[in-house]
Amino acid sequence: MPPQQQQPPPQGMYPNQPTPPAGPPPEYSSASQSKHHHGKGLLITVIILSIALVGVSAFAVWAFMERQEYKNNVDGIVATEVDTAVSEREQQLEAEFTEREKEPLDSYTSPSAYGEVTVEYPKTWSAYVEETDSGSTPVEGFFHPSFVPDESDNIIALRLEISNRSYADSLRRFESLARSDRVSISPIEAVNVDGVVGSRVDGEISSDLEGSVVLFELRDKTLLLTTESTEFKQDFDNIILKNLTFNP
Repeated sequence: MPPQQQQPPPQGMYPNQPTPPAGPPPEYSSASQSKHHHGKGLLITVIILSIALVGVSAFAVWAFMERQEYKNNVDGIVATEVDTAVSEREQQLEAEFTEREKEPLDSYTSPSAYGEVTVEYPKTWSAYVEETDSGSTPVEGFFHPSFVPDESDNIIALRLEISNRSYADSLRRFESLARSDRVSISPIEAVNVDGVVGSRVDGEISSDLEGSVVLFELRDKTLLLTTESTEFKQDFDNIILKNLTFNP
């Protein structure tokens, strides 16, 4: 008879035989855990990248807003500076035009009996001069831009006086103002008349009037030149006094 094929003994028949572990084999478990960790790492990476993207986007928006604000500020500053420069240039051109319009200068000369005092003044000014043979002021002139206003109520750019009062008497009334610190008195030389030195008074020359008065001795009389406002000081110094001539 052919030998009978032996059947393997049923599990548990031999007490020392180890029982196979339950569940999937170790290779499958390791692969599953690796896949789980890989998915978790990918999720963390995605989250980090998303946060970074949000941060970059927020920074980009902030940088753009800052740039726009800076640009607007710069544009405003530039526009202001341009307006200022244009305004200053216009004022400069206007001042230059005004100065050019003053020339050629006009002039007035007093009678020879009163020293032939010659005053030059801008041609854009008007003049009104009174000459008399009597009174305390034989020559009195008024000079002002455009037209001569009423002297009682208005400031006069230039007042010319030849007074019968002596130089010492004429200066004395300003010395009292100097003692109260309302004016300052300083010597001044007649630029075009050799050897003649007079006095210059600057400050509150009269009630509520800030200006300058220049006095020169003129024989037995006194020549007085007055500007009743600091507004006309430049013309007073650079035109009137610079071109003044007389026979002392």
